[in-house]
Order: sequence, then C-alpha cells, then structure tokens
Amino acid sequence: MASFDRDFAVRHAEAFAELVRRLGLDYFAIDCAETPQGELFLFEADVSMIVHALDPEELYPYKKPQMAKLFSAFEGFLRARAG
Repeated sequence: MASFDRDFAVRHAEAFAELVRRLGLDYFAIDCAETPQGELFLFEADVSMIVHALDPEELYPYKKPQMAKLFSAFEGFLRARAG
C-alpha cells in the first residue's frame, strides 16, 4: 500500500476504470489482491465497507497515510455533492 498510487493502481487502472463503468456508482469500495501472474483479483465490492485506520501502526505502518488520503477524498466527494 505504501506505493499503491504509483504502482498497483497504475498496473490495474484499466480494470478499475471498467469497474467504475460497469457499476455506475458514485462511490464504492473494493477489496482485492494481485495474483502471482499480475492480474487483479477482486474478492469484494460493496457500498458499505468498513474502512478504518485503527490498526496498530507497528503492524501496518503503510496503512495510516493511505487511509488519510481515502478519508480526505471521501470528504471532498461529500462536499462536492452537498454544494
């Protein structure tokens, strides 16, 4: 997750764009991984996933910065819709 924006997200940008197109939703969350062959493996898509930054930082040092970006983006989404 530490290099998600410049690595994982870039490799799977086409698949992510297709998810947006097919789902047709303004907001949704996915849980996914990458197969040993480099393919995106999607195992959950939902509009009500619990996303949090409560895990101990010593176990998941990469998570808190990524969650801060997600929370900020979601707040921006809400502000845009409210305005």
